[in-house]
Amino acid sequence: MKLFGNENIPDRRVRISLDEYREVPGEYKRQYDDILDNDELRSSWINVVGSSSISKSEVETALSRYSRTIDRGHEPKEFMPASKANNHEFFDGKEDPVKPDSIVMEYEVNDADQFVRLFDSSESPGGVWMMRKSSFKGLNDRGGALEEFGLSLEFQDYDSVAKLELDGSESFRVRVSTAGELHDSKANTIRSGGGEQHWVRPETLSERLDWEPINQKIDEFIKGVNRNN
Repeated sequence: MKLFGNENIPDRRVRISLDEYREVPGEYKRQYDDILDNDELRSSWINVVGSSSISKSEVETALSRYSRTIDRGHEPKEFMPASKANNHEFFDGKEDPVKPDSIVMEYEVNDADQFVRLFDSSESPGGVWMMRKSSFKGLNDRGGALEEFGLSLEFQDYDSVAKLELDGSESFRVRVSTAGELHDSKANTIRSGGGEQHWVRPETLSERLDWEPINQKIDEFIKGVNRNN
């Protein structure tokens, strides 16, 4: 395990990072070691985990996402606090999409994969927000999905599902994070968020993503996910 390279990391953050390491359950120790041994990831990880605002559960969530991303053949590139992710110019003038005081991981797509997204069937299915099919497991219906992913009916009248099939030839950057709370003024409610979301950085795309409607309403899709798991 390596804590120092050529980075300029405040001592306080190193100390907090070590404390977090000692408290992490054994199942996450290997992932923590791998990150600290990675010259590209170590600095961003310590700077995020070393923040006093980051909880133990957020550290474990980030380590789990790191492990699953590696298993899918993609390459983690950077860890960052929610505040940095929310500060991207794409979100100027909008509510923060990422849960405060959480850890965001950016990764590069390097292998075949599949994602889904919710959309309004009267409009194009395309977009840069997406989810894993498995993230719908345990949800009951469309309303539960809107709540889980912090989706506002001001954006679209979400009623259908689209899928994105990647064959491994594509290369772009994605940030995986936890959806933040969102005010839906059209429905006069607060969406609590909390679900895992993947956001494609638009500036890393060389061409538009090829989203394909799967001809299923959201409720039907969710029932199928729960039935098959």
